[in-house]
Amino acid sequence: MSSLAIKPGIGLGPFILGMDLYDCLQFIKKHHTTFPLVNVIYSSQSPLSNFIVADMPRVGLRLQFGGVTQKLLLIEVYNFTPANGLALEYNETALPKGNISLRAIYGGKLFGPTYAGEYKKELEKYVLSYPGVAFSFNVDAQTVEKNSLSDSQSFIKHLSSSETTSMAIFKGPTWWEALKELNQEGADVSHQVSLRPQKGEIYFPAGKVTVGSTTMQDIVAMFGSPEEKFVRKDSALSIHRKDSSKSTRTESGHVTFFNYFRLGIDFCFSNSGQLLKVIFHHNIPGTIEFQRYSRARWSLEASNHVTVTSEMDYTELAQKLDLSHSKGLTLAKAMESPSSSIELVNGGNEVFPDSNWGMADLCGMDGAVFEFCKQGSIASVTIY
Repeated sequence: MSSLAIKPGIGLGPFILGMDLYDCLQFIKKHHTTFPLVNVIYSSQSPLSNFIVADMPRVGLRLQFGGVTQKLLLIEVYNFTPANGLALEYNETALPKGNISLRAIYGGKLFGPTYAGEYKKELEKYVLSYPGVAFSFNVDAQTVEKNSLSDSQSFIKHLSSSETTSMAIFKGPTWWEALKELNQEGADVSHQVSLRPQKGEIYFPAGKVTVGSTTMQDIVAMFGSPEEKFVRKDSALSIHRKDSSKSTRTESGHVTFFNYFRLGIDFCFSNSGQLLKVIFHHNIPGTIEFQRYSRARWSLEASNHVTVTSEMDYTELAQKLDLSHSKGLTLAKAMESPSSSIELVNGGNEVFPDSNWGMADLCGMDGAVFEFCKQGSIASVTIY
């Protein structure tokens, strides 16, 4: 891979701010010779409430994603050494190989003068920020006191030959303002997909899908050709049908699945081509299906006008939908190890968090079946 272009406020090479975690890790896996190892760091207890970090220590690159949206929020480069660091360029000019001095950034032809930098005593770092990109320099408190460093000019003069320890690419006018926005990521409550399971209806931006009447051709017209298609014998959900005479009921025939991995959705069709069920996957780190699908987000409107979302845990969702009586079925999924180039790391540096890995709890309501992780997050929902 050639050098990665620094695009302040936009991205670094192929990694674009706002990019899905799924797409980023798929790209890294495809280019494993350039990115030989990635550690996916997450909270095993509350994966939606904390950031997900893809750390590539061999090349000094770190990508930070929102726990809820799984969108790329921050790009950090922390290794500039020629042996391990990535080749970087800005405005079609290659950055010096090796560590980059403040003089080259601020006083040279790379970025030039900018706003006054800011020193964070508790971090012992001086940050020189431009719109969409910032550079950090280590300055211990003793050095600050000894050299009477108090304003931006005194820091810049003292640090002119110092080498940057990291570079951050973000959306926002300054690093500190962007940092505030990063911490607000969990407040994102927007959902583009609305589920109404009692009616078998799903509302996408592209249009409405209805279980029992939407066809294969309708789905292809709305979403394009599936990334994968397979046929299998399946009658697992026919027992849930209230009307056994419905033409969509599958007895012992075969069903066809359309897999849209980048949407996080599967569509299942009967022999006649009518829609039987739709499965939304949540791409929860640490679960057996992590990185098979992108994260699908939705809101669900129940018949009692209560609305629940894909971000709720079992306790909250069960209370709102009165599902506490229905939980109890435990599903053991076939276990497959993650790719050898991707390591899942939680607090204990374990690839498989506990003996329950691969297990899931199921509960249901009219028209929907929810699958929950052991820590309570919704792993998937099936509308039938």
